[in-house]
Amino acid sequence: MELIVEQADSNSYLASTEIIDVQDPAVQAIIADIRTRADSDVARAQAAFEYVRDQIQHSFDVDSDVVTIRASDVLGQREGICFAKAHLLGALLRGLGMAAGFCYGRT
Repeated sequence: MELIVEQADSNSYLASTEIIDVQDPAVQAIIADIRTRADSDVARAQAAFEYVRDQIQHSFDVDSDVVTIRASDVLGQREGICFAKAHLLGALLRGLGMAAGFCYGRT
């Protein structure tokens, strides 16, 4: 597999976008909570991962027809398939000041 860097400017991996909507108030609330509970980048990254893993259901696992894409929608619905959960994790990481990009694949 070849890694293709889409953006030369690393700041773009910190930016809020339509899908990775870091500035959404609900996303910001989770980011603020993680900041208060974790005191290092490693601990914050782990807390963000564990939040998405433990608090957001995988849509297939709960036999749901709901389709979420935007990070805030994943958070609001409390579910999403793998790429949607990754969008929320990316938004949390970006909001915590950690560059996050995505690699999508087809099987």
